[in-house]
Amino acid sequence: MTIDFRDYFWGSKHSGFDVLYQNMKANHLATKELTEFIRERSLIEETNCKLLVKLSKQANNNTSIHGTFLPLWKILKSSAEKLSSLHMQM
Repeated sequence: MTIDFRDYFWGSKHSGFDVLYQNMKANHLATKELTEFIRERSLIEETNCKLLVKLSKQANNNTSIHGTFLPLWKILKSSAEKLSSLHMQM
């Protein structure tokens, strides 16, 4: 026994074309939504990158920090710079 596409495509109510059309229409809408989501995500990453660069520069300009917090500030500045470069690559 061979399974033939035409026997299963149309179904009992011969609505195969309508089902196929509705699936294609739904996929078109899903693709548009996904594209918009990725576009918005890209803008968020770009904004985040710019803000991290700005924050890193502010930490670099703060020369009044000395003592026990200096190692922490160096780590925070370095991590902000690394995160901004990673966000720029996305």
